[in-house]
Amino acid sequence: MRRVGGSGLHESIANKEIADMLDGQFGWTVRAERTRRVGNGNLRPDIVVDIDGNAVVIETEHHPAPTLSDDVEKMLRAEIRGLGKPIAAVGVKFPPEIRHCDDADLRRALEESRNLSYYVAHPGGYRFPRAGYLQGSLINVRTAVRMSSVPKERVEAGFGIMTEAMEKISHRIESGTDAGVKDRICRSLRQNPSRQTWDMAGLVLLNASTFYEELAALIPSVKPTSALRAVVLSQEAVVNAWRGVLEIDYAPIFESATDILEQLPGGAAAEILEIMSGAVSKIVALRILRFGDFYGMLYQNTLAERKPAAAFYTRPEAAILLAGLLMPSEDDGVWGDAGRIKRLKIADFACGSGTLLSAAYGHIINNSPSDMSSAHAGMMENCFYGFDIFPIATHFAVSNMAAAFPDRTFDRCNVYTMPIGTGRDRCDLGSLNLIQYTEKFTIAGKRLGGKGIKDTHAASMGNGSCDYIIMNPPFARATNHGGGRTDPVPPFAVFGIRPGEQIRMGKYNAKLYSNTCSHGHAGLASYFLAICHKKLKPRGSMGLILPNTVMSGASWNGVREMLGEWYDDIALIHVGAGAGTYSSSTDMHETMLVARKYAVGDDRKSKASKVRIKSVLLDRMPASAMEAWETARAIRSTEPVRLEDGTGHTSIVVGGSVVGKSLSCPVEGDLWWAGRSRDTALLNFAYGLAHGPQSSLGDAAPSIPIAFMGDFVKMGKHSLDIMGTKPDKTPQGPFNKTPFTPNPTYPCLWNNDSKTQTSMVVEHDCSLERKPDASIEHINNVWGTATRVHINHQARYTSQKLVVGYTRAPVLGGRSWPNVMMKASFEKAFAVWCNSTFGILLYWAVAGSQQPGRGMMSRVSFQTVFRTLDFRKLAKPQLAKFDALFDRTCHEELMPINRLDEDPVRKKLDGGIMEILGIRVDMDSVRGRMVSEPQFAGSAAGKTGG
Repeated sequence: MRRVGGSGLHESIANKEIADMLDGQFGWTVRAERTRRVGNGNLRPDIVVDIDGNAVVIETEHHPAPTLSDDVEKMLRAEIRGLGKPIAAVGVKFPPEIRHCDDADLRRALEESRNLSYYVAHPGGYRFPRAGYLQGSLINVRTAVRMSSVPKERVEAGFGIMTEAMEKISHRIESGTDAGVKDRICRSLRQNPSRQTWDMAGLVLLNASTFYEELAALIPSVKPTSALRAVVLSQEAVVNAWRGVLEIDYAPIFESATDILEQLPGGAAAEILEIMSGAVSKIVALRILRFGDFYGMLYQNTLAERKPAAAFYTRPEAAILLAGLLMPSEDDGVWGDAGRIKRLKIADFACGSGTLLSAAYGHIINNSPSDMSSAHAGMMENCFYGFDIFPIATHFAVSNMAAAFPDRTFDRCNVYTMPIGTGRDRCDLGSLNLIQYTEKFTIAGKRLGGKGIKDTHAASMGNGSCDYIIMNPPFARATNHGGGRTDPVPPFAVFGIRPGEQIRMGKYNAKLYSNTCSHGHAGLASYFLAICHKKLKPRGSMGLILPNTVMSGASWNGVREMLGEWYDDIALIHVGAGAGTYSSSTDMHETMLVARKYAVGDDRKSKASKVRIKSVLLDRMPASAMEAWETARAIRSTEPVRLEDGTGHTSIVVGGSVVGKSLSCPVEGDLWWAGRSRDTALLNFAYGLAHGPQSSLGDAAPSIPIAFMGDFVKMGKHSLDIMGTKPDKTPQGPFNKTPFTPNPTYPCLWNNDSKTQTSMVVEHDCSLERKPDASIEHINNVWGTATRVHINHQARYTSQKLVVGYTRAPVLGGRSWPNVMMKASFEKAFAVWCNSTFGILLYWAVAGSQQPGRGMMSRVSFQTVFRTLDFRKLAKPQLAKFDALFDRTCHEELMPINRLDEDPVRKKLDGGIMEILGIRVDMDSVRGRMVSEPQFAGSAAGKTGG
């Protein structure tokens, strides 16, 4: 609404200037003041942005802007002539320097100001931020308009329309085509015959059809589908029209679609074309062809093949957040250098439907001071590199990026379908083969990009060539055989690859990656990190979504060592447990890793000893693209306090609301302290307990002697060394496991059982018998590691009671309860300490937290990162008191770990320990804080009984 801002510059003048600066960008039509009056004639919007027939209103007012919120609300309810009701409004409060600048200096003042205050509102009461304002430049306001212009309800409606149409097409292909047609469709999509394949075929056809309509509205030579209709749509007319588009460009979108449509028999084709036409006409009416990623979501929902590889669709908000953290901030000089932008090289080696590459492109578009449409062809041809083993994934990846400026054609792109499988003289591992390529490689199959169809495409992905790598790599582990799966090498169990081929591929993969940071137990993500390291330029940056085990798992040591030696500006960004995930269709705990590679000539060794990590814990996943964008800006601008200073954390604030917290955490060899706790006071206490008397939770206490467990303890045998079998069928372990018997020759504690393992003293739960071909020496070597003390390899906090179990006689420890070998005089004290709140806290502080409600540690981690009371430094009378405390409490029933705040036995252990050590800590507070941590599924998430 037009207002005069008192003395100084009229708001209307600033509005006209802003409209002039935004007009034409992204294809927008932007008008200020007297045009686009509201339907009833009584109101006048300050600025109206016409985005594909959708209206976004910008309302402005000089500081202090007392009526701005009222103006925004009125405009959201208004009817804009020719556009309908606005889908969003952006309220902008001008700072004093705009009010007082001269007309002649206005454009420069608007371009240079970083003090514009703004917020976004949508009909129905949504406001971001909920209170207060965001602050930034006019480019930030432009981004707010762009991101708020997605009509969410219409996108959701479009998703429903496409889902219904896809299912109808899939059913028609399945029921209305013969085996020969199905076989040709399978070959085109590189899939086995299944409902998933027919769903994919439907998606490919629908994507091509909707993209064709987009082109028809923008390119005069492309006729709309309605113009191809006689009485009905003919298969020949549509195929010819799509082939005409192939002569212009867009091979990744139309090649597979044309192949599939040509294969269909006449009757099936006619029905499917009508289904497509009806769905597309509804989508066109919704005016959402440039909005949303519902193809990516549909793709993920149909693609069961990705689940064996643990490869999941990245939520768009997570992609925007990661791109915002990875790529240059708004004030970086790169954005003023168009030539430098066009030389950027950005890669995703497991790109899926292109969500992350599209987010990176969106980040560039949002930050560039000028319209990027004229640079689109160059960006697509030179800047973005995407790789995936699924043809339909690369199909959608190109569609998503091309949709940024669909009327701007390009001659080629660098999105590739990577071959996977074996032949007589080859072994293709998909993108994993990139570790060995330094200059050029050839992609089997259809060329994705360029005019026409070719069988192969030579491409380049040189070492040290990428400026930015952005990924959500698959997590599958070579040893992941859960759920009854029989695949010998799960990461390669796709496309019907046979077990023998999987084994051959696994051996070849191990050879390729023998001298890298990767590890089979860590999984495919560690292999992709090795590729990222090799392909990044010095001072290049990578941003990946990884399993939480990257912080602590022993199999991730190589990754942590590589990052410590070669990278700085390392950040880990977590979302509180139960507050959302970065990937869909999974409840695995993930983290975002962002890191920058050192420049050539940097003294890496000296820096490695000083490396720190910016640890960020968000209260929840951002709920929208705009929130993700602003959260990334806030994280980058927040300078965290140091964990070891014991002063809490630095709050991350967006628009006056706290959305998370940040800490600068040290790296200690294999141990990363980052991201351990929602409650930073608790993390301060755990760190202080491990290092000295630093605590904000109790009186300064005398230093407690703490040591790494590996300093004075050895771990017993791995479960495979007890009863495993080597590939040549000879015994890896000399025993077979048999059911429980009361007095076996070789007793064993193998399984976790929360119903029977209720006190510190536990019983063996199975028996072992000698394998017929096992030698006496082998038997004695393994049985010689039997002990009374066993530590929980994977404690489920929500049901289990023990971190350490004690057996009256020595027994072997199996999969869940490996043996702990120490002096007999320490054993009872160790059991007391580890089952107290002190011990559980130190266990939780370093245990892997990938699965909700559970902490996991390997035998190696117990010795390298797990700290415990150093019993070597206790006096004999103290050890005797520990023994007495054990004897008094060892048969008392404990409550589940996540209920330690109400457990009377746990309180006895804590009190007894403090008395023995002569310390005083407010353990009631510690226990309460611990059970409130989401990983414990404590009071905040609902406690679980035994």
